[in-house]
Order: sequence, then C-alpha cells, then structure tokens
Amino acid sequence: MAWIFVPSVLTEINSNPIHYFILLGACLLLLTTGFMFVSIPVQTMIQNATPEAYLSRVYSLLNIMSKGALPLGAFVYGYFLELVPVYAVVAVTVGVLVASIGRIFRMVTTLRQHSNQS
Repeated sequence: MAWIFVPSVLTEINSNPIHYFILLGACLLLLTTGFMFVSIPVQTMIQNATPEAYLSRVYSLLNIMSKGALPLGAFVYGYFLELVPVYAVVAVTVGVLVASIGRIFRMVTTLRQHSNQS
C-alpha cells in the first residue's frame, strides 16, 4: 500500500487527483478492515483471560497506554519527517504496521489453537 505515496505514482495521478483519493480511500478501507480482524479477537482474548473483577482495570490501562502512544507516535513521526522524504517514512510505517498486524494475527491464531487443545 505504501506505493501510493511514491512520487512517480503521485505525478501519474496528478492530472486527476480524485483518482488518488479514491485509491487512498480504498487502501484505508482495506487497512481498517484488517485492523478489525485483529482487534476483535484480541479484545475477546483479553475478556476471556481476565478475571471479571480486574476487567475494568485492564481496559483502563490499555486505554491509558493507547492515549499515551498517540503523542509519542506524533513526536517520532515528526522527527523522521524532518530527516527523510514523506513517502519513505510512510512506506516504512506501512511496512512495519503490516508486519505487526501479521505477527499479532499469528499470535492470536496460536493462542486459539492452544485454547482449543486444552
């Protein structure tokens, strides 16, 4: 997906920017759908593995960590944007994100297999 940010693609689509926005929207839709397939099993696993008395504490901690990660990510992203071109940062970010989602998906699959065997 990061190829949509490469300058050659941008100049190709520059004649009609609506094509770029349609392509970007389609890629974001696919990415969001992928998040859904990872997020729902992870949430279910957390709910099943956490005792009910601690469930609100666990979700509060996850919420605090996710809210704290937002400014940290903006700081790191901004730092790298000062050093290298935007398309390179976006390409690396998308690559890391896709690899992370794949890793989480494999972990969830492995945990499901172990819970089914028990």
